[in-house]
Amino acid sequence: MEIKKYKNLLLLLLNQNYFQRQNKIGIQGCQSVSKAIKNMTNLNKLILNLNYNNIEDQGLNYIAQAIIKLNKLTHFVIKADYCFINKKGLTYLNQSVSELLILEKLAYYLNGNQLGNGGFSSFSLLNDNNKIKELCLQFNSIQIFEDDISQLGNFLSSLKILKYLQLSFDSSKLNQEALRELGLQISKSQSIQILYLSLKDNKIKQEDIIQLVEAIQGLSNLREIIIDCYHNNIGLGQKGLSQLGKALSNFQQLQRISLNLNMNLLENNHIFDLSQELKNCKNLLQIQLYAQDNLISNQCNFKTKVLFKKLRRLVLMYCCF
Repeated sequence: MEIKKYKNLLLLLLNQNYFQRQNKIGIQGCQSVSKAIKNMTNLNKLILNLNYNNIEDQGLNYIAQAIIKLNKLTHFVIKADYCFINKKGLTYLNQSVSELLILEKLAYYLNGNQLGNGGFSSFSLLNDNNKIKELCLQFNSIQIFEDDISQLGNFLSSLKILKYLQLSFDSSKLNQEALRELGLQISKSQSIQILYLSLKDNKIKQEDIIQLVEAIQGLSNLREIIIDCYHNNIGLGQKGLSQLGKALSNFQQLQRISLNLNMNLLENNHIFDLSQELKNCKNLLQIQLYAQDNLISNQCNFKTKVLFKKLRRLVLMYCCF
């Protein structure tokens, strides 16, 4: 690749997304990418988009062999959705990333690969990457088990200055035990200020999401929480959502809340009970509440907006029913 001659680059964004470029780079292509970037020892930001390419574990190993040489990296992002990667490939990647000891931002987008059921054990290799402030992990369309969450949690607990955490487990068949474990493991990262959880399409019930939010109550520095629960079953179970609202209002420093509850079998009382409790968030400045495709009337929509408008401290209020 021609980029290999630019040895003094500080930032490299390489986009080899199959659907955008129509070029399957495959394992040999990854070897070429590896040769091109391994001598760019001044790189401090590297973004690789390899989505929808048949790179497999060996291809990811070639990439890993290159990044281990880039000891000035502070930002590393890899997008490798649906690339036929298994546990071995993730281990190769984590072994190399473990050598990047000044890394401040790490993002893995590994949706649709075969990583569940023990595939996260190699995250323990990253326990010395304790300068990470921003972490994004996407594992959508991968069946995730309680043990997987526990293995990931050991890594999370080592991040003492983590400020931003984004975890995405859409369509991951998360059960009640896995959700409980997720909350417990997240709560170990006491420094988190912004938490973004994407849990779409997991058949999550009301008691499950309440249990998750209650488990992270120890995040005393939390300023913003974003929970995307699109297409779940939160409307099933108890008649209201006051308990969820109470759990959220217990975060003393919380300033911004965004909840996506679209397609959750919700009724008027769910939304109004939730809103009644959310108004008790003492430092709340922004609220975004999405509840489309539920059983909610226009009257409930109006009452909820009136309720929030009475909170003069709000600088942003957006309700979409």
